[in-house]
Amino acid sequence: MKQHESVRAGGTGSRPAAARRGTAGALAAAVVLVLVTSCTGADDGGPDGSRTGVPRDVAVSPADSPSATGPAGLAAKALKDGSVPRTKITVPSDAEAPKAGDVTSDDRCGPLARAAAGAALGSPEDTVVRRITGNGLVTTVTLASYGNERKAVDSLTGLSAAADDCTGGFTFRAVGKEHQVTSAVRELAPQGADQAMGIGLTERAGTGKKARKVVVMRRGATVAVFTTTATGKATPPGGLAVPPEVVGRQVVALS
Repeated sequence: MKQHESVRAGGTGSRPAAARRGTAGALAAAVVLVLVTSCTGADDGGPDGSRTGVPRDVAVSPADSPSATGPAGLAAKALKDGSVPRTKITVPSDAEAPKAGDVTSDDRCGPLARAAAGAALGSPEDTVVRRITGNGLVTTVTLASYGNERKAVDSLTGLSAAADDCTGGFTFRAVGKEHQVTSAVRELAPQGADQAMGIGLTERAGTGKKARKVVVMRRGATVAVFTTTATGKATPPGGLAVPPEVVGRQVVALS
């Protein structure tokens, strides 16, 4: 994420706290702008020729990669109440954000079922979950640290395969509740991470349907899963989407 690094390269030095807060706010705004205006498909090349999606043959070092979480741990990188204007950020209950072991589906669609439920992918070493509500949307943000980059990449590779194999729909259970997904479609993925992918899900809801949006981004050995649904029956203006400001501010926190 070179544009972020160039902004930060000058450091804060001895500047007043207000100036530092201004820089952080400008950085977050810049990331949101990139996420809104510069998207690619999950497996498309980026503007600089790099691949921002989930290539099946991605080459990474199997050695432990530098932790993206820092000495304070993964929780220090999670969004906090007040991080995103006009929203409420809380630690969700298991019913609101099931753990991976509480989500079941057939093996083929298992990774996609986990992402749909807002659970972590693969077998992370540490997981932190936050629930963001506001503007008629609920977004679950699940951060997972895998210890080394290879394991993090493998978790996205499994999700990518499930997205290809389960386009016609699948059924999953989360905390005892059954969900019938009727279609899964790859969508534009935001830039700003080592890998990213987007998936749009349509789910049966009574006699109607509801949408669920998933964005997954990897930074080194850390993976962030964003899962968004509408709180009411009405579709938000412009259609349902994972809020760019939520994604942008989380990406900045992981930088």
